[in-house]
Parts: sequence; structure tokens; C-alpha cells
Amino acid sequence: MPQVTVHIGGRNYRMGCGPGEEAHVEDLARQVDAKIVDMRAAFKDLDDQRIVVMAAVALADDLAEALRKAQERETAAAAELAHETAAREAVEARAAELEALIEETAARVEALTESLNAPAED
Repeated sequence: MPQVTVHIGGRNYRMGCGPGEEAHVEDLARQVDAKIVDMRAAFKDLDDQRIVVMAAVALADDLAEALRKAQERETAAAAELAHETAAREAVEARAAELEALIEETAARVEALTESLNAPAED
């Protein structure tokens, strides 16, 4: 199992990851470290443990917000798909009605043509 060394909150940590995920884990660690740096700058009087907890909660909040937005987009997309499906089905139904009317009209025209071309009876 591949391992990477990441720097978070002033400390180095050795972490295992899946093959090919090293850069991703390092990027995640950089994001966590950046959040801790931001929190330290904003709350200089808090100890490291509280800063780390606040950073974790802030990142969890960011994730929750992203998931909420993704769910809203998924719901909106599903509603749009349902609307488009209903509209397509309505168009297909109307097309079938028109096709039936055309066939009926063609049959009438054919019947009229036959009656006009029939020999006259005395």
C-alpha cells in the first residue's frame, strides 16, 4: 500500500492510500492545513486542539453545503427530466392521433375516389 507524508497543523503525518491516490491525499491534506492556518489567524487565542476541531467542523460544513447543493441540482434535474419526458410523451401521443387522422382521411379519400370512378348505374 502506497504511503505519503503530509504536513497538517505544523506536524508531519505518514498516511496510507490506494495506488495512484498519493497526489489526491496530499491535496486533501493541504486543504486541511490551509483551513487550520486560516483558523489560527482568525482565532489566535485558541489552543491547537480547538483550532483543529473548528477546522474539521468548518470543512464538514463545506462538504454538507456542497452535498446539499448537489442534491438540489439532482432534484431539479429529475424534475426537468420528468417535465421533458411528459412533454415528449404528449408530443408522441399527438403524433399518433394525427397519424390515425391521416390514415382515416386517406381511407375516406380512397373510398370517394373509388365511388367517383365507379361506372354509373342506369
